Amino acid sequence: MELGLFLTLYGVVVLWLAAGVAGSIIYRRRAGKPIVPKPPNGTTYLEKNASGASHRSPLTRLGGASNILMVAVTPAELIVRPKFPFNLMFLPEIWGLEHAVPRHAVQRAEAKSTWRGRVVLLEIRGKRRDETMELKLRDPDAFLKALRS
Repeated sequence: MELGLFLTLYGVVVLWLAAGVAGSIIYRRRAGKPIVPKPPNGTTYLEKNASGASHRSPLTRLGGASNILMVAVTPAELIVRPKFPFNLMFLPEIWGLEHAVPRHAVQRAEAKSTWRGRVVLLEIRGKRRDETMELKLRDPDAFLKALRS
């Protein structure tokens, strides 16, 4: 392959990735989503390295996040967000892994044993559609207690 063609292709890929990152930053700013998520004040439960998967489709069930989700419960809401830089390039939107919902929107929360180990299965009533996801947490019982209190 000629060096000029290689550099051109490399440049196109770099520009495409930069445009994806810039576009996702602009989208997150306009949507009021943080670029670098921070734990909210007044949390009753916080885990910074949780894993999880959305049940939106067969693909999202197989994919998901491993040790990159921040899960927080406050008196008012449940927050699930991927850490930076995994929240860029529209990955949370594609994989269904970002939620900040009032606690009353959680329709069901229960611990289950699966092939992935013990997980918490959540059913969330969303603005556009209902979502089901599973979270793998260090202390599922403490999470469920915080969510129900």
